[in-house]
Amino acid sequence: MNWLLKPLEWGIALAAVAALACAAYAIRQNGYAAATAHYQKILAEKDADYAISYARLEAGYREQEQKGQALAAQVAKAEATNQQLLKEKKHAIRQATTGRACLDAGALRLLNSNGNASHSDMPASSGNALVADGAVATDTDVALWAADARRRYDACRGRIDALRQFFEESNK
Repeated sequence: MNWLLKPLEWGIALAAVAALACAAYAIRQNGYAAATAHYQKILAEKDADYAISYARLEAGYREQEQKGQALAAQVAKAEATNQQLLKEKKHAIRQATTGRACLDAGALRLLNSNGNASHSDMPASSGNALVADGAVATDTDVALWAADARRRYDACRGRIDALRQFFEESNK
């Protein structure tokens, strides 16, 4: 019966197995704790990196928004100035023109068409600037139209210049 252990030997064997199990558990837990601490450190670093990146993006967004608002204000101011100048030009045009007929009905129809008018659509010249149906454009009308076209062109050019300036400054 040598193969049967005595109770004292059983106790020592169980204590050794328990000690080994506790040691293995402690080593395992320490490994998990170390790995967890390592990954938490990495996550904290990534969170800090993301916060810095977000702050930079937000600052850039705010800067671009302020530039856009400043340029929009410049465009609005320029358009208001152009509108005032147009008002003054219209007054001066009415003073400087005589109201004589300048374009007859055929010329007006051609100008007002969508671009598909052919030469056969034009009426024969009557030799008289005044047409029976009264559809004429006076020198005043033409001058007012030209002044309005110029104002619209200037407004469009101002908007395009503001967009160009915005994107040139953004790409620096």
